[in-house]
Amino acid sequence: TRLWCAKEALGKLMGTGVDEAPQRFEAQGLSADGSFQMRHRSSGRQALVTSMRDGDFMIAFGIAQEYRTWTVHNASN
Repeated sequence: TRLWCAKEALGKLMGTGVDEAPQRFEAQGLSADGSFQMRHRSSGRQALVTSMRDGDFMIAFGIAQEYRTWTVHNASN
């Protein structure tokens, strides 16, 4: 399901997977485009997880809150 894939995406971002405790991964919000605001209860880590259907497949990917700010370096002289 869409929620299970969102839990898996957050677990992968954390580097732990769902780790036999799926109840620790919760959706705090769902938007119309299929994005979840996910939170891991034990650690407090959060991520925006986007999900979509592609034929028979459900795809989910996440962006961790701590990685939302990017620095761009210009290497030209």
